[in-house]
Amino acid sequence: MDPQETGDLAYRGTFSKEKLLGLHNPRVADLCSRKSVTVWLGPDKHAVFYPVRSGQEFNMVLVRPDNLSKNERTSPGDIGEMRESFKGWDTM
Repeated sequence: MDPQETGDLAYRGTFSKEKLLGLHNPRVADLCSRKSVTVWLGPDKHAVFYPVRSGQEFNMVLVRPDNLSKNERTSPGDIGEMRESFKGWDTM
């Protein structure tokens, strides 16, 4: 079977627990204390955060509607674009 376009674009990143805790954010510290997958579902987007490497690192995947050209599979990430596309999405 050939690959099929999903209409989704994903931003992916891996972060050390040390760097995340260095943000001194209680919500981030709470996420880092979890041993399971955390998922946020919302209008047109979703996010997934989960521990890897025995909880010493964490993966985060943010998914939103795709705006790449037809047949374009990858593109360098643009953190400004990512922030703008998720701005106000999760107000908690």
